[in-house]
Amino acid sequence: MGRPKNQRARRRQIADAARRIMLTHGSDGLRIRQIAGEAGLSAGSILYYFPDMDDLVIAVYEHAVERFSTRRREAAEGISDPSERLAAFIEQGLATGPDDEEVYLLHVAIGAFDRNPAIKILDRVLFDRQVAVYEAVLEAGEASGAFTLAGTSQEVARTLVALEDSLNSHIVTGNPAITRDVALGLVSAYARLATGVALRSVT
Repeated sequence: MGRPKNQRARRRQIADAARRIMLTHGSDGLRIRQIAGEAGLSAGSILYYFPDMDDLVIAVYEHAVERFSTRRREAAEGISDPSERLAAFIEQGLATGPDDEEVYLLHVAIGAFDRNPAIKILDRVLFDRQVAVYEAVLEAGEASGAFTLAGTSQEVARTLVALEDSLNSHIVTGNPAITRDVALGLVSAYARLATGVALRSVT
């Protein structure tokens, strides 16, 4: 049996191959033989590390969740102004366009696996993490006197995340009526109503 660190690297190699396939073909395109070819491994190796295809999809999804969450957190680091900080979170929470890989994986490519209980749990975890981030920003802004919230911080945060989720699905599927700029305007308009402040963009 290989060393643990080598096994982790091999699992990452396989998950990266599956990720590339999902980005071009969606979850319906995942086949053992195709993954093996993309990873440069045998079909037996794929099944050794991921006997259940759902486990492989979960590994891809988990990585996308971490990358998405990290980019949001890093975008607002060092920003002290509440309005600018909130704007940064909103901007990073929306897909950059149809080619935004992380958002595409989270909202579209998971496809046929979205009924998997583990995927549902991860989806709720992602939602709750984003809500918690928004709550912290909103509460800090309210405490400083910068924001006058139209509801509880949790209500506003949940609405912001729900708006992002819905709009992101339109952006990454190429709906011409909902571009990133349109989506940014819609979420920012709600944020203005919910906080009493016109956001100052950081981009």
